[in-house]
Amino acid sequence: AAVLTIAVVSRPALAQAPFLRTADGVLEFVANTGDGTVSVTDRLNDAPLSRSLVCPGPTLGALTPDEVSLLVLCGGSNELVFLNTAAFDVTGRVALSGRPASVTLTGDRAHAEVNAQDGTRVGLVSLSTQKAVDRIEPPAPPAAPSRKNELIFLGMIHGEHRTSSLFSLEVLRKMVIAIRPDHWLTEIPPNRLARATEEFARIGAVVEPRVTRFPEYVDVLFPLLANEGFTVHGTAGWSHPMDRYRRERLAAIAKDPARTADWRAYQNALAAGEKALAAGGAADDPRWIHTDAYDRAQRVALDVCNARFDKELGTGGWDTINKAHFANITRVLDSLEGQGVRILITYGAGHKSWMLPRLRERTDITLLEVGPFLDAATAR
Repeated sequence: AAVLTIAVVSRPALAQAPFLRTADGVLEFVANTGDGTVSVTDRLNDAPLSRSLVCPGPTLGALTPDEVSLLVLCGGSNELVFLNTAAFDVTGRVALSGRPASVTLTGDRAHAEVNAQDGTRVGLVSLSTQKAVDRIEPPAPPAAPSRKNELIFLGMIHGEHRTSSLFSLEVLRKMVIAIRPDHWLTEIPPNRLARATEEFARIGAVVEPRVTRFPEYVDVLFPLLANEGFTVHGTAGWSHPMDRYRRERLAAIAKDPARTADWRAYQNALAAGEKALAAGGAADDPRWIHTDAYDRAQRVALDVCNARFDKELGTGGWDTINKAHFANITRVLDSLEGQGVRILITYGAGHKSWMLPRLRERTDITLLEVGPFLDAATAR
């Protein structure tokens, strides 16, 4: 069979780069050739995070397009190594036919081409399977005629699902069964989803710390996964360094005498927002949560926070946080466009006011009301 020839990304090889950073500038990776490790630093807070043993003679290659993995070239063992960007551990090793000197991503953004110093290819690697391939398969034939996807957005109350009677985990479980999603877009970071999935399959529980804080996934999604057959997507763009930076910056603003007026305005807005939320219904009532009035009440404090603090919060700003989340959501929605599938999105209820207006702008989806699925879940 003929080999499909495609163009590589036009950019310099990254093997000799002294460091690599994630697109948001938060994580910085440095290869230490002397001891075979890769150091990871949280540049947002100037804090070391990890020094991971990788392989003999490592040099930096590139980040995968989804930034789930760092590609490391191993000159001492003739390997390409995949280093997870959340747990900072090795998730894959691919043997090469020679000593690697550079890596580029192919035009389909799905493969890594590894070359020797003289430009000879020493490996072609699938980023999805983390395995060597002989050639790149030609693209699939054109899809069937385009059909709109259906989308349901459920606002979550996270830990309160465990104590709420109105929006309990059992109510959520029944809602998901009634929705029957083909795809579930979650508030799990892409670089942590594989580990959580593997843990549940192996021990029947999730211990990955970034996921255990979400009972909607630990106690509902993973137990349903085998029988319901939906595909899970990690779409969270939020990270611990971003959260730490946001908390520390807000704490500093609160203590700054020069910012007393700004901080008082924010506290007043928080109180007004809480009053508006309480006037509309119980904080754990899913019928109240899934209304436009609830979103407007959420915006009372969020708009003041954005106006007063968002620029100086930088990566930890509310708009920036949501943009990071939504960029991942958009990539998945774009990949599913025209397939006529049903999509469930679950994020904290506070994100609804930012995300729903942008979802309503898409012409390839039909947003479904939550009420009928809640009725099905609570019917006696």
